[in-house]
Amino acid sequence: MTDSKPLTTWKPVTQDRYDEMLNVLPPLRWNSLGFLVGEAYSERTCTETARPRQTFTALAKVGGQHFEALEALTVPEWLAMTPAKIAAAPAQAAA
Repeated sequence: MTDSKPLTTWKPVTQDRYDEMLNVLPPLRWNSLGFLVGEAYSERTCTETARPRQTFTALAKVGGQHFEALEALTVPEWLAMTPAKIAAAPAQAAA
């Protein structure tokens, strides 16, 4: 993604929320940053591929803090995600 605008807004969540979402279904994708919940949320045009793709709820852990994306991400968007992109996205009050 070449646009400087954040792909999504990330809200802080508790570790309990992160763990709950991790255990609700096997993750679709899981890496050192976090995971995508294993059931599709919706479908839209992917910002990385410009093709229709399923989207998934995303949760991440950065600097000891847990976050949930307010907009569901496609797999290519998740794979392009970095801790800096999450930290740079405007945060809301903790859930």
